[in-house]
Amino acid sequence: MSGSAGRKRKLGTIAAVVLVAVVALVVVGLRRARTTADASLRSIVSKAKTIEVSTGDMIQTVSATGKLKPVRSRSLYFDVSGKITQVNVREGQAVKAGAVLAELDQVEQRLAYLRAKNEYDRAKYESPSGIVEEKLAALTVAEKNLAGTRITAPFSGIVSSVDLDVGDQVVAAKPVLTLIDTTEYIIDVNIDEVDVRKVSQGQTVAVSLDAYPDLKLTGVVDSVAVTANFQGDLVTIPVTVKIDGHDPRLRPGLTASLRIQSATFRDVVRIPVCSWVDIGGSSFVVLVTSEGPTLARIERGIADGAYAQIVSGLRPGDIIVEDAVSFQEQLKGVGDRNRIFNFGIRRAFP
Repeated sequence: MSGSAGRKRKLGTIAAVVLVAVVALVVVGLRRARTTADASLRSIVSKAKTIEVSTGDMIQTVSATGKLKPVRSRSLYFDVSGKITQVNVREGQAVKAGAVLAELDQVEQRLAYLRAKNEYDRAKYESPSGIVEEKLAALTVAEKNLAGTRITAPFSGIVSSVDLDVGDQVVAAKPVLTLIDTTEYIIDVNIDEVDVRKVSQGQTVAVSLDAYPDLKLTGVVDSVAVTANFQGDLVTIPVTVKIDGHDPRLRPGLTASLRIQSATFRDVVRIPVCSWVDIGGSSFVVLVTSEGPTLARIERGIADGAYAQIVSGLRPGDIIVEDAVSFQEQLKGVGDRNRIFNFGIRRAFP
């Protein structure tokens, strides 16, 4: 029995020694892991660009997208049916108001006009007033039909489409030409009902074009519709923006991005939009203090595309990492390689 007890005590001693050794190795490993993680953190922080939180003016905007449209566009047609004898324009041609753009064979209409005029002239001297009025009405109709064999430009502009050729037979009121006035452009957009209270006539609009990213235009809200549009559950309000000035690069149909300037906030605390990250539905910045970087919860206000307003959580003079999004990705990489790394426990990015 005594031999058996001795062996048990010996085994127990060995187990205790092994356990102590294992614990020691774990502690050493943890310390080395933490040291490695701290070194990684210091390296990341040292390379991160920081900025000082400041104040400035911000403009609240409402964004929308639309297509450039000429201020005036008119589909043109003949008022009578007939055979086309002249087409005086081509697509893209500039014309003056009153210019004759196309003509029909007008022999029949001209004969009818001359007959009606002769009858009216005779009636003025030979017939009672009732007959004179009847002949005058017939002459008016004949004049209108004769004029209807021509299409004239109602305003100066550019011929944007030509859908006729000499010799074609056309019917009355069928559009065959389109004339546009490109001296001014407008953009029709639809504003979500939740934003329409921020939009009013006369507001300044910043305009950019997909086709010319470096071309910066301005405009003004020309009108806000009285009634809404419905597409399923989506409710929008039509808004028309008029572009200031003219640029030869503008073309009907180009895609335009609009930022309607709805309000200006003076001297507010603000940070670049890339300086905050979303974690679990809350906004955070990487605040750099004498003790190192830490996550600081913030409350955001308006955003203008470049800056985000800070309602609470930061003060002017605080130092933060400028690009928190990139910083977050780098910290995730460290965390993936070393689960011990926790960035001060709660301060770690998930």
